[in-house]
Amino acid sequence: MKRLSLFTLSLAVLSITFSFDAPPPEASISNGLINARLYLPDAVNGYYRGARFDWGGVIYDLEYNNHHYFGKWFDRYEPTLHDAIMGPVDSFNPIGYDEAKTGESFLRIGVGILEKPNEPKYAFSTPYKILNHGTWKVKKKSSGITFVHELKSEKYQYKYTKSVSLTKGKAELVLEHTLENKGTSTLETDVYNHNFFVMDQQPTGPDFIVKFPFAPGRIQRQNEQRRHRWQEHRL
Repeated sequence: MKRLSLFTLSLAVLSITFSFDAPPPEASISNGLINARLYLPDAVNGYYRGARFDWGGVIYDLEYNNHHYFGKWFDRYEPTLHDAIMGPVDSFNPIGYDEAKTGESFLRIGVGILEKPNEPKYAFSTPYKILNHGTWKVKKKSSGITFVHELKSEKYQYKYTKSVSLTKGKAELVLEHTLENKGTSTLETDVYNHNFFVMDQQPTGPDFIVKFPFAPGRIQRQNEQRRHRWQEHRL
């Protein structure tokens, strides 16, 4: 009996010793000048599984000319934490939130169908429950990756494509987006890109100076005029 007990205990110890979570899936791209590493979307083992940012194109390191850009800027990490993410990532405003009642659903492009809890108003930091993740497909080439997110639900259907590519012969990173509405419900939203800029492990702060090759105010006015014309067109 003693031998059986020791053997059973040994098996239990071995089971604990060799039990671990799978690492988040990732991929690397390069054009000879820039080397970039990205985390890939995955509902089970993905590095980022929050309800705020688009899951595609999470660049956790970009190296050029012996300098590193992007990277971890936050102190606390959880895969579902709303801003535990890195790189120039996109956030689409929620669709259908105001119309939904408590317990009903709304949409965030690049994330999926979320459940509305009992709360006074929408908050991007709320860890909303994801009811429908949709499906992700990743198409990788040596110098670029294309992420395709397709979602089908009773109310919303779309195909969202985001590509991250490094231009041949240039120190240039290009992000491209395409959103195709496959359903009958209108997809009306705003989107912004948050850089979470980190250079050589130093987060953005007073020591950084940003210079634009254009007048930011002029670009903002042009975008407002385009949106106004689009609204008039819809009417």
